[in-house]
Amino acid sequence: QTRYGKRDVFLLKFDASGNQVWVRQFGSIEEDAGYGVAVNLGSVYVAGWTSGSLPGQSSSGSRDAFIRQYDSEGNEGWTKQFGPSYPALAYGVAANDGAVYVVGQTKGTLPGQLRAGDWDAFVRRYSVTGDEVWTRQLGTRAKDFGTDVALDGAGNVYVAGFTDGIFPNQVPAGLTDSYVRQYTGDGQEVWTRQFGTPAQEIDTRLAVDQAGGVSVTGHTYGAFPGQTYSGAEDNYLRGYDAAGN
Repeated sequence: QTRYGKRDVFLLKFDASGNQVWVRQFGSIEEDAGYGVAVNLGSVYVAGWTSGSLPGQSSSGSRDAFIRQYDSEGNEGWTKQFGPSYPALAYGVAANDGAVYVVGQTKGTLPGQLRAGDWDAFVRRYSVTGDEVWTRQLGTRAKDFGTDVALDGAGNVYVAGFTDGIFPNQVPAGLTDSYVRQYTGDGQEVWTRQFGTPAQEIDTRLAVDQAGGVSVTGHTYGAFPGQTYSGAEDNYLRGYDAAGN
C-alpha cells in the first residue's frame, strides 16, 4: 500500500477462516480517519472524515465527512466527500438492497438543512450508485452527536447518538443523554427516545433486527432506574420495539 498523508484510512478483508484476502489504504495528504463499515450485496461501504481532499473530491472546510464504496474484490466504485465550511464527521454507515445511509455530526449547516445548535447530528441517504437522496440534520440547542445507524427489514432507519440538550417532547435525564430516532426510508421522523442517568452517557451504538427490535448500548457514568452503578464507566444495554417502547 501507499501512505497518503499524516494519517490514513485502511480497510482489511478476511475470509471466514481469518485469512487476509486484501487490504486497501487511502486518504488525503492531511489527517483521515475511518469509523464505520457495512457490507451488502457484494459492496463494502466505509465512512469517516478527512482534513484534506480525497482523490477526485474537493474539501469544503476544516474536516469533511466521506463515504466510499468498494466491490468484494477491493475495487473502488465511488467516493463522496461532503460537509459545510465547518467540520462534518461521519461515524456510522448501514446499507440495504436499495440505499446506503451515513450518520455523523457537523458544526455547520448542511445544504438544505437548518442548524439546531452547537454541534448537530445528521443522517444522509445515498443510492447504491452514490447519488444523494436526502439529508436530515437533527439536534438540540446544545451539542449533539450522531454515532451509529441501522436498518430494519421494512427499510426504516434508526439513528443513535448522545446529546447535551433536550429533543422536542423529550425529558432530559442528566448531563449528557443517549438518544435513538426512527425515520422511514424516505426520511420522515417516526419517533425519538432520549434517555439516560443523572450523570453522563456517551458512545451510543445500536443494532436492529428485521422486525424492528432495537438494541442500544453505550457507556454511562451513572445508574439507570432499577440498576446498580458499578463504578467509573459502566456499559448498558437497552431494548426498544419498533414502536419505540
